[in-house]
Amino acid sequence: MTESIVKLITSDGELFEVKEDHAFQSEMIKNMVEDTGSNASIPLPNVAGSVLIKIIEYLKFHTDTGNKPTTEAMKSWDAEYVSMPQQELFDLILVSFITNIFTLLSFSIILISSVCVCAGCQLSQHSTPA
Repeated sequence: MTESIVKLITSDGELFEVKEDHAFQSEMIKNMVEDTGSNASIPLPNVAGSVLIKIIEYLKFHTDTGNKPTTEAMKSWDAEYVSMPQQELFDLILVSFITNIFTLLSFSIILISSVCVCAGCQLSQHSTPA
């Protein structure tokens, strides 16, 4: 039996063929495939190819490993995965929000909020009362 493939077209015209079980982690893509059929290409007008590559990497890893975020290996992989420039991380959050990939969205937001809290702590330590 062959695996179903979902075709995704990014805003910059790149075509990605993704296994259905990976793509269906996105509620938006899952709904679009169910509405249009699996043979239709799904346009992603707000997603650049460079960001989709990172999203697919995340989806593959989390599908193939069973999405067990409590294991040390998963935490380590996730930490390495988000080691990227801040703008790329913001793009990743935006795309995970647009495409309804809740596991990636929640993970990314928790990471950003912890960075903001730590930055706030550093700011308050260096500020002097008026």
